Parts: sequence; structure tokens; C-alpha cells
Amino acid sequence: MNTLYNIDCNILLFIQDNIRNDALSSFFKTITHLGDHGILFLLVAIVLCMTPRERRTGIALSIGLLLQLIFINGILKNVVRRPRPYDEIDLLTSLIGKMPDSSFPSGHTTASFLSATIIYMCMKDKRYGIMAYIIAILIALSRLYLGVHYPSDVIAGVIFGVIIGFVVSKIASLHKKSRKH
Repeated sequence: MNTLYNIDCNILLFIQDNIRNDALSSFFKTITHLGDHGILFLLVAIVLCMTPRERRTGIALSIGLLLQLIFINGILKNVVRRPRPYDEIDLLTSLIGKMPDSSFPSGHTTASFLSATIIYMCMKDKRYGIMAYIIAILIALSRLYLGVHYPSDVIAGVIFGVIIGFVVSKIASLHKKSRKH
């Protein structure tokens, strides 16, 4: 476990010392706020719910975001209670200040990847899913760049997000098939 922690720390300090600059900082601050409280994907879910052809996708996305809120942000983060990296690594600075919750897993990353997975799996036009995955990747990277999550938090967020998104999508497709018969 100590080796993973050292790798996490070294990656964050490398990003801070070698990659951060004013232009990227501004970009990643904007990108990370797209994931705040799942607002972007919640708005997408609302629009999809109002679109007759994509209502099922909007409902699936809403359910996925609710599951993420309950199980990841509500339960898992409070059980694990991992401190934020800027509280543990003396030389690391958060570019967006202190966060009110714990670090593991990244809620922004989980919500973004579950949303991208549901959009990709449920919508006919896969271009929307690909765009959602690009946004999800950028949000995940922003959490590292800004110094608010360890890489292992973000990787866990990707895994949890894809799993939740996959399960919700499969349940939605089973429901769709059962309604056709």
C-alpha cells in the first residue's frame, strides 16, 4: 500500500512541478467545474428525458447519477474517509481550494464515466457517447492537475463509473426488450 501511495504522490508532484501553467490551469479549472455536483450530466439527463426518442436514456442517466450520489458520495467516501492529497503531501497545492468531502473515490470522475457509459450504450448515435467520454477523461485529468485527488482515486472513479453505467444501461435495455414482447 505504501508503494501505491508513493506512486500517487510522485505523479501529483510531477504534474505540479512540470506540467502546470497559467493556460492549462484556467482550462482545467473550467473543465472540473463541469463535473461539480453532476450538474452537466444532470442537465443532459433532463434534456434527454424531454426528448421522446431518448427518454429511456435520460431516465437511465438520472438513475445512474442518483446511485452514484447515494453509494459513492454518500456511503463509500464516508466509509473510506481518505484525506485529500493537498492535506497529506506537504509540497502539493490545490488550485481550487479545500474540498468539503474526502478523496476516495473521485465523485467527479465516477459521475462523468457512468454518464458517458450510459450515453454511449443507450443512444443510437455513438458520437454523443464518444463526446461524453472525452469530457469524462478531461474531468478526470482535471482532478489530478488541480491537486484534489490521488491518481488511485481517479482510477477507482473510472472503474466505479463504468460499472454503474454498464449495469444501469443493461437494466434499461432489458426493460426496453421486455416492453416490446
